[in-house]
Amino acid sequence: MGMPRFESAEVGNLELAWLIPLALVGTVCGWLYFVSEHASEALSHAIGDCPVVKAMLAGLALAICGTVLPYTMFAGETQADVLMETYLTIPAGVLIATGLVKAMLTPALINLGWRGGHFFPVIFSGVSLGYGLAILTGADPVFCVAVCTASTMGAVMRQPVMVVGLLLMCFPLKGIVCMIIAAAIAAGAPLPKPLRN
Repeated sequence: MGMPRFESAEVGNLELAWLIPLALVGTVCGWLYFVSEHASEALSHAIGDCPVVKAMLAGLALAICGTVLPYTMFAGETQADVLMETYLTIPAGVLIATGLVKAMLTPALINLGWRGGHFFPVIFSGVSLGYGLAILTGADPVFCVAVCTASTMGAVMRQPVMVVGLLLMCFPLKGIVCMIIAAAIAAGAPLPKPLRN
């Protein structure tokens, strides 16, 4: 399926101390997905039945984001594998910004008529966010990626058990407890009122 496969994480006291903060950052990333979803739905309705205009606006947004943050241009399944090898060569701020912008760009493109789904892009948002925070915190990178991905997906999907089941295709069983906690925090945190349907 093109899913990235991560090695086992080392979980010590430093990692446990960062578990909840990382989960909260991932939750905010998931909330940004909903901010963009609501804004882009409103924009799509305002434009009306003009698919070419919508597609061109989406392309312009993607081009601008991709010029500044190149990894936002792609769905993410291949790029996650690339980040495994190269994340230390990228500034932490760029990785974090890539994760946050990707989470916002994905629903905007879909609502403006581009084809595709949100599954891989949301996973990639968590991966990029996790690597950036691993650089900043000094915590185990796979641990940071697992927690950020689980919480970002938990915030978007609102189903922590399903999130963890899906992520077991990417992460070893050893990290399941931390992923469950992160996904449960994100799914259990009530969405801000303006972001609710």
